[in-house]
Amino acid sequence: MKNIIFVVIGTLIGAGFASGKEVEIFFLRYGKSGILGMMLAGFTISLIIYRVLKIIEKCNIESYSDLIDNINDNKNTNKLIKIIINSFLLISFFIMMSGISSYFKEEFNVPTIITSCLVSILCYLTLRNNINGITKINVLLVPFLIAFIIFITSLNIDYFTKNFNYIIETKQISIIDNWIWSAILYASYNSITLIPIVIGLKKYVKNNAGKISILSGVIFITLGLCIYSILARGQNYIQYLELPVVNIIDEFGKFYSILYGVVIAIAIFTSAISAGYGFLEKYESSKKTYKQLTASICVLSIPISLIKFSFLVEILYPIFGILGLFQIFLLLKRYKVLKKIEKTDIK
Repeated sequence: MKNIIFVVIGTLIGAGFASGKEVEIFFLRYGKSGILGMMLAGFTISLIIYRVLKIIEKCNIESYSDLIDNINDNKNTNKLIKIIINSFLLISFFIMMSGISSYFKEEFNVPTIITSCLVSILCYLTLRNNINGITKINVLLVPFLIAFIIFITSLNIDYFTKNFNYIIETKQISIIDNWIWSAILYASYNSITLIPIVIGLKKYVKNNAGKISILSGVIFITLGLCIYSILARGQNYIQYLELPVVNIIDEFGKFYSILYGVVIAIAIFTSAISAGYGFLEKYESSKKTYKQLTASICVLSIPISLIKFSFLVEILYPIFGILGLFQIFLLLKRYKVLKKIEKTDIK
């Protein structure tokens, strides 16, 4: 069970989350209401995980394509959904590459091209081993990531509690204009990356769908609130930064800033391989095609990483969040039908 939880968290906590940019855009800018937004997003993600696990269990789903065909009968609509989802997964993979390149450029002035080349090689080596490689790397790295985020938060907790009343709304003009809508969109676009990974991990579930979904939601909310509390320390200037958490942690000392850089690198890496696998999993039946596509997207990520990271997060994620809502609607609808069938069978 711990395997799937660590992979879920590794998928959710990518460059945008660990750097603080996602949390700033989707939660902190709504002031104290952002805390409620974080809880709503965690609950929604937990609900999605649970219902996907129950659907793949009851309908013997083997792939993401099977899931889409199962939750909707219209073949033309399904084709469109698959195109949208695959586009998002690929874009998410590229956003992770941009995120890690931005970090090393901003902190150590390492040329973007060097960082992106090295990370693309590491991603290729992990992705070529498909879901098994992803599971192993998450089980090794995610516990460290969780522990360090909580540790850094402990250094800031006194400041946060004393200044909690001074947290204000700094909302800017955006396609998301309130904390409820923002939280739903956040859960929606994250579910696009998460669902293919959850399907690939079905062998680890073993009748623990409830525990997995609850624990995943609780850990996500806890880490989200940790990042929120750190960002609150610099809420007057973080909107101008690519990687706000890193800059704030500099106040605790360069040592902690460097260590958190390791955390960000881990978060980006685990999220990148999850998005990459989500895009590639449909090609697993052909090892040659799978490896060729893996190499192709890793190489293509190098020039794309030159695009500004914060632009990708603020513009593309909300758009795909809107598109992902349709998928969530179909999932919830299908789960409701299955529950009715189950009740009828019992009678």
